[in-house]
Amino acid sequence: MIQSPGINIITEYLIGYLYPGHPVANVCFKVYGYISMSQALEFLQDFKLGHYMKVPPRAMFMAQVSIYIVYPWQMKEKRMNEMLSQKRNEMLSKE
Repeated sequence: MIQSPGINIITEYLIGYLYPGHPVANVCFKVYGYISMSQALEFLQDFKLGHYMKVPPRAMFMAQVSIYIVYPWQMKEKRMNEMLSQKRNEMLSKE
């Protein structure tokens, strides 16, 4: 299990002080902070594994960056093609 610092409470207080009476802003900021912190911890775990395997840091960094860029685009294309193949007849009907 990933252990992260308890910074989420500090961010809640900070955004609550900056935007009092706006709970949606508080939740959005908390989610943004949590996602970025969890991705950073996963990124560091991968670097640690690469260090143990004696992979050069620049190669690890480029692999991680390329994965974060290529994978979402690839998944978007896959889902779009699945949707178009499943709904093709409905889209082509002239109703």
